[in-house]
Amino acid sequence: MRIRQGILVVPTSTVFNYLTMSKTFDMMENVGYCGDVYQKEVELYGRKMIRIPLMMGDWFIEREIGYQTGVSGGNIWLMCDSEKTALKAGKRVLNALYPMENIITPFAICSAGSKTVYEGQPHPDIGPTTNHPFCPTLRGKIKDLQVPEGVVSIPEIVINGLTLVDVRSAMKIAMKEASKVKGVMKITAGNFGGTLGKYHISLKELLDEM
Repeated sequence: MRIRQGILVVPTSTVFNYLTMSKTFDMMENVGYCGDVYQKEVELYGRKMIRIPLMMGDWFIEREIGYQTGVSGGNIWLMCDSEKTALKAGKRVLNALYPMENIITPFAICSAGSKTVYEGQPHPDIGPTTNHPFCPTLRGKIKDLQVPEGVVSIPEIVINGLTLVDVRSAMKIAMKEASKVKGVMKITAGNFGGTLGKYHISLKELLDEM
């Protein structure tokens, strides 16, 4: 679904298989039928590809895409003194993480921090609602605000990886790079008490390893 909605529509993009795993997705079934019967399997770059005609030319995706179960939801929150600082720190972190293998930052600089949905809470089907205790603009308006004084913007960097080691390594680099930006007042992370996945990564433990 993410490939169909987020990559197929991007001009000049092409999707290749990176993971040589025994487990694969058949992209003809999952994506190929977006060609509306005009898709065709071809050989390109020595690989079996699917060609889908689009309004800006043909789009290609490899027929078999390997996969494995990874670790998702590693995250850091950067408590910043301004939106400018938040964007600067976020970009610095992303630039440091992009060269790393085996990890992705699916939301880049994310303005809506992760949150679990509590029982009886009205929410849309496609995801959680705003993390209100950490919304700086609600200062003075709610009793359970947890935004420190002076903090104006809190971007979240979500990190997913193939292994727990990969995610931990990326989080350490992210903290190190963010701490170099003037105006980053505090670095923390979303803590969901085990309700949002089976992994719990302590930032203090990561700091001790740095």
